[in-house]
Amino acid sequence: MAFKRAFVVFFLFSMFYTFIMCETEDMDKEKTKIGKDVLDYTESDMYRLAEQWDENDEEFDPEDYDDNDPRKPPPKQEGGFDPSQFKDDPMAMLKLSKKGKTVMIFVQVVVKFDKKEADELTQRWHNSLFNAQYQIQRYMVADRRAIFLVQDGSTAWDIKDFIIKQPECEGVEFDNQKFPGLGAEADSGKPKTEL
Repeated sequence: MAFKRAFVVFFLFSMFYTFIMCETEDMDKEKTKIGKDVLDYTESDMYRLAEQWDENDEEFDPEDYDDNDPRKPPPKQEGGFDPSQFKDDPMAMLKLSKKGKTVMIFVQVVVKFDKKEADELTQRWHNSLFNAQYQIQRYMVADRRAIFLVQDGSTAWDIKDFIIKQPECEGVEFDNQKFPGLGAEADSGKPKTEL
């Protein structure tokens, strides 16, 4: 008799457990699987789908990005802009205004070099600047003219200072300013012909 009673209790318990598990699986399937074409989704279906995605997403942490990542927002400055801090150095204000912005520097090589030599010269300057940890790219746009694309505009003045000290440089132009190079002084004795 005790065996029958234990068997009946076990049988009822297993049936109850199976029934509960089937119900929860059906409810989970209804929640997770909509069973419709994407074009037939209703607003509530889209909301449920968005909730499922949000459950699996990790939180956004700005610390995950490194310092040079362009997606990282720039840090906020407290107190706003104070021009009195630049009264002794006006170039510092220009550098600050270009910080984080892309700047194009146009470089002109002296006349005595042909296209191949000018390309080698600008490549050498590019390598020197790149080895000095400047994020810079070089593009030849004419036989003796190149563009140096600087990722951080605050370094453009340092790059300009390096390039105009080169004896093969005729001039540098950026930010609507022209700066003569050492090569321009050597060529100043020659008469210029314009077309």
